[in-house]
Amino acid sequence: MNSALANGAAPRLPGVPRRLAARTRGAAHGGIVRLASPSDLGELIKPFVFLDAFDVDPATVPRFGWHPHSGIATVTVILEGTIGFAETTGRQGTLGAGGVEYMRAAGGVWHSGSMEGDRRVAGFQLWIALGPELETRPPESYYLNDEEVPAKQLSGLGLAYLHVVDYSSFGFPPISAELMSLLRESFGGTFIRAGGLDRSSAERELASERADLIAFGRAFLANPDLVKRLRANAALNAPDMATFYTSGAKGYTDYPRMTLKPSLTSEERAA
Repeated sequence: MNSALANGAAPRLPGVPRRLAARTRGAAHGGIVRLASPSDLGELIKPFVFLDAFDVDPATVPRFGWHPHSGIATVTVILEGTIGFAETTGRQGTLGAGGVEYMRAAGGVWHSGSMEGDRRVAGFQLWIALGPELETRPPESYYLNDEEVPAKQLSGLGLAYLHVVDYSSFGFPPISAELMSLLRESFGGTFIRAGGLDRSSAERELASERADLIAFGRAFLANPDLVKRLRANAALNAPDMATFYTSGAKGYTDYPRMTLKPSLTSEERAA
């Protein structure tokens, strides 16, 4: 059991304001912007050591020839365009927009890359330092094109719904509109949104067909009559986050219900 829970104390929650440690526009080199490296933000986000954003024109960027990697893994997300890849493991092919690459170089691998076609290629690449137990293992890689991303694989399992939570209201980075749209389109089934939504924003999500259903968590906890409040467009109780994950009724069953004015009698209405 978590020691904070065992002692009856509330753990530190992500929603508690924290000091901004750093802010950067990165260092640009042509169409590649290095947003984090070991000499700067990489010290704060270990084991993540590099984060690159790229937006390049195939006509002006040479092919990335064969080069080695070891002791690291990379995750690459293609937002636009198409890349080609080849490895000494024998894997080769192309990866288009919406595709994801995971390459664990581990004990060592050589690979090469290229920009395919004449459309600009944009995306992100995250470099991860591997722990000692993985550094000497054989290399391993996965290349998933748009139709192979996990959300589409889930759609073939007959699941009832896909529930996606955006934790930006807790202080975490938001899920981009592009990724949310990709998940919804890829899954193809009932899509549930949650995270920091109120009545107005929930209605906008439904009206724009960005979601089929909206889920409420903290709002339901703090408002036992949430459905009535939403129908009446009434103010909501604010959740007391200091009581989260604690024992006892406080913060769970002691939130007040909405007080409704008594209905007028027929005589009062006539008057």
